This record gives sequence, structure tokens and C-alpha cells, in this order.
Amino acid sequence: LRWTAGVVEWHWRILLPLSGLLELAGFLLFFYTVSGHRAGTTEVRRTRETWMLLVIASIFGFLASLVLNAGESLHIGWAGNEPAFPHVFDQQLIALETWCFLVIAIGGFNARWLPVFLDLEAPNGRLLLGALGLAWAAIVVQFCGATILSAWLIDSSGKPISDADAARYPVKERFPSAYASTSQLPSGA
Repeated sequence: LRWTAGVVEWHWRILLPLSGLLELAGFLLFFYTVSGHRAGTTEVRRTRETWMLLVIASIFGFLASLVLNAGESLHIGWAGNEPAFPHVFDQQLIALETWCFLVIAIGGFNARWLPVFLDLEAPNGRLLLGALGLAWAAIVVQFCGATILSAWLIDSSGKPISDADAARYPVKERFPSAYASTSQLPSGA
């Protein structure tokens, strides 16, 4: 519907808000279905780990982006001159979707599975939650109009994690064969 409203502009004042509301309704239906899932009675209830908190936070980031998208779609359909979001709002919405949904969800799942698959130490939960807080603060600040501060906060949100990982996992120690001197290589290489 959004494509038809935005490209063809056929009844866009109806289709654009309808598409935003249907996207939100689809998410709410999915959330209702998933929230009904509970651990079995034989399973011991675990405390929520940091990676779970990141994934839950990313779900709320996605919900926030869908609510803003539906709200702006309704506003554009009611009072807009064309079926397009204003440039600044569009950038803010993309930043919200990127830094409060995609990056946080990927970070949460990476925190859970990379230590398992790559035999790494578990990441520092406090650093991950601190990065989450900085990312959310950056988006709130951006919606308030402080783009420079928002960019600084986004940049800062990744530094503690990347600096800690670089210090914890020196590449030469993790993969010594990749840094072997040429005298140790087979003669045909």
C-alpha cells in the first residue's frame, strides 16, 4: 500500500495512513502472539540476561518507529501536500529504526551467540546496557533538534564496547597462525 501511495499516488490520502496503521496492527498482532508464550512448568525460570534486555529494548524501538510512522502517515494524509515524509523527520525516523531497533537487536543476539560460536568471553553486560542508554539518549536528543550532540552520543555508544573488546581479544593472540612470519610458511607459499 505504501508503495502504491508513494509512487503511483493513487488515493494516497487514504492508502498512506492505512499502510502505517496496518504495519502497526501487524506488529501488535505479532507482539500479542509472542507475549502469550511462557516457559513450560518443567523449565526453571531464568533471570533476564543482558542480551535478552537488549532484544526486548529493540522490540520497543521498533514499536516506537511504527507508532511515529503511523502518526506521521495520518498527519500527511490529513494535511500534507504530497505522500512523502518531511526530510528531517524521515532522517530522524531512519535513525530511530537503525540505532534503537536494528543495531540493538543485532547487538543483543551477538552478545548471546558470538561467545558460543567463536569461543569468546561473554561481553560486559554493564557496557552493553550503557551503550543501549547512550543510543536511546542520542535518538531522543536528535528528535529535540540537537543533531551534533546526537551524533556524538551515537559515536560514544559504540566506543566502550569496541575498546573493551580490542583490549580483551588481541588479534595476534586469538589467531596466531594468521600472523606467522614468512619463514614459518611452507616453501610453496
